[in-house]
Amino acid sequence: MAGQLDLDAAEVYGALQYYHSHPDEMREAEREQAEREQQAREDGAKTLAELKEERA
Repeated sequence: MAGQLDLDAAEVYGALQYYHSHPDEMREAEREQAEREQQAREDGAKTLAELKEERA
C-alpha cells in the first residue's frame, strides 16, 4: 500500500508515530469523517461496495 502512495518506510512510521502520539486529535478527525460520511449517505451518496456491486 505504501508503494502505491509513493511513501517510503520512514514516512509510514512517521505517520504511525504521529497517530499514536495524538489520540485526541485522531479521534476528533475520525469523528468528523464519520459525520461527513453520514451526511453524504443521507444526501444519497453510495458506498464503494455499492458502486462495485452495480458494475457487476
